[in-house]
Amino acid sequence: MTSGASVRCVNVKKTLTQLMIVERGKTVTSLLKTKTHFYVGFVNGRVSSLKHQSGFEKNVTPPHPHPVTTLRYYKTQNILVVGYADGSLKAWQDNILLFTTRLHGSIQGIVWNDKFIYAVTDLGDYWRRNISILSEDACGLMRRMRKYVPVLSKGERKTSTFSRGHTSLELARKRRYSYCLTRKPTATKGDAHAKVR
Repeated sequence: MTSGASVRCVNVKKTLTQLMIVERGKTVTSLLKTKTHFYVGFVNGRVSSLKHQSGFEKNVTPPHPHPVTTLRYYKTQNILVVGYADGSLKAWQDNILLFTTRLHGSIQGIVWNDKFIYAVTDLGDYWRRNISILSEDACGLMRRMRKYVPVLSKGERKTSTFSRGHTSLELARKRRYSYCLTRKPTATKGDAHAKVR
């Protein structure tokens, strides 16, 4: 679809009336169909979600100053990636902005694999980001954080350091978070409580 073109009909059952409900004078620039929803990108930079059966419209993203050119939805991680005419690329998960970047030219293609997301513009600029962190569990994120950030801080003041024996279990006890164990607990003879190796 070209920027500024209005969608009047799509060759899918029961779509025409639903798109007419969505449109109501707004210009549709991009359309994506999933099993349960239509994601519709508008000239005002907003993306709406439309359920197949009910026709209920819900705003997914806030307005952007430029039209939506490309939409991609990744069901396994519930991520919607939106490309815009000004080269902006934004990823949303459950209405929370995960990341944003800007390329030269209008975003024309978005491709995803297990580890990376790729975006290409009409001027030949491309971009790649490692997104494997989005599928990591809490313990994996804690291990990664300890590797790159050896201290915990509040503002500019250093509050504490991670000890070598620091585990997610200890953090869970201190912070009352339910992180999974990074090491298997083992019970010793005569000890009522399990010890962490």
